[in-house]
Amino acid sequence: MDVTGLGHQDLLEIFKHLSAKDLVHCSQVCKAWYGTANDTLLWKQLLLKDFGIKEKRLIFKPADRHHKTEYIRLVDECPSTLLQTLDSHKDEVLHVGFSNDGQEMVSCSKVRKYFIEKALSSFHHVNFRICTLLSMQ
Repeated sequence: MDVTGLGHQDLLEIFKHLSAKDLVHCSQVCKAWYGTANDTLLWKQLLLKDFGIKEKRLIFKPADRHHKTEYIRLVDECPSTLLQTLDSHKDEVLHVGFSNDGQEMVSCSKVRKYFIEKALSSFHHVNFRICTLLSMQ
């Protein structure tokens, strides 16, 4: 099959099934593919899917930053290793802070509750367990 005659919409339909890495590779084939592979809506879909971001939570306007630029920023500049999940809160966690020695962590949620948690150290990493639950009523 000859793919050189495919239009922008046809390429978009194919490219939306690719990973970010594969999309970058496709952008190096020719000018037409470069233009389609850098489509902002295509990168927006990847951003939402790969990082689990809800569309209403995107805090930048496309005119300010291209979705591809934001995708690259999240891959290159943001820590993405999950060590522990904060499941003590029943609602969205707004703030997390650590003591200077790293042995205590405090987190607060939208329902005005905060947890102070102490570290349980193991050889390779630190897990936190709840030691205090307070309400900010």
